[in-house]
Amino acid sequence: MDASTVTLEQRNAQGRPVLRCARRAGVLEGPLEQYAEDGSLQVRAHYQGGKLHGPMTVHDASGALLQSCSYAGGRAHGVMKVFVDGRCAAQHHYVQGKLHGASVAFDAAGRPSARMHYLAGQLDGPCELLHEGRRIRLTHYRAGLLEGESTDFTTEGAVMQTCAYRANLLHGPLRRYGPDGRLVEEVHYRLGVPVGATQRPAAPGAALAPGASAAATAAADPVRSPLERLLRLVRGD
Repeated sequence: MDASTVTLEQRNAQGRPVLRCARRAGVLEGPLEQYAEDGSLQVRAHYQGGKLHGPMTVHDASGALLQSCSYAGGRAHGVMKVFVDGRCAAQHHYVQGKLHGASVAFDAAGRPSARMHYLAGQLDGPCELLHEGRRIRLTHYRAGLLEGESTDFTTEGAVMQTCAYRANLLHGPLRRYGPDGRLVEEVHYRLGVPVGATQRPAAPGAALAPGASAAATAAADPVRSPLERLLRLVRGD
């Protein structure tokens, strides 16, 4: 460092350093280290012209790594990793402070639990949720909104439900399937609003039969609607 750079160090009452950094022309320049009262490292970073620039790590009270990231001009730029109990729990990519590219979350066993793709800070592309390494949901996003097909799976890999979205609204058929893979219900949506009758098969292997309108079904779901439960009790169902 040149002569205009001033190195600073702060210490606590026990004489342990709590901050080491340098300033040039009144702004942070070069490496910075921040410590807890017991002397354990909490933050290690690098500054350029008063802005974060280069690698940064954050540590917990025991000194274990919590997060690592790279910065450019004060903005996250590059790979960010988040750690839990010493393992990598998530990995993201940033470009000039915005999520951009692949993001992955991991479970306690190190298996992917979510895979997402970002474009300029917004979800864009496929988004996959997993349980113990098995896919349980696959959706698609465009500019931060659900768009296109969405499928839910059981933990054994069987299809539970399929639907489609347009600009974050259900649009098209929503189909639910039983444990045997048989179609048990079909509802059609138009820009988030159910239209037509809910279709249900009268018996295994039978064609779908019209039931109540999808709007009425949504309003009188036997599980979600207390009114429907009361009416059933009055009718003696």
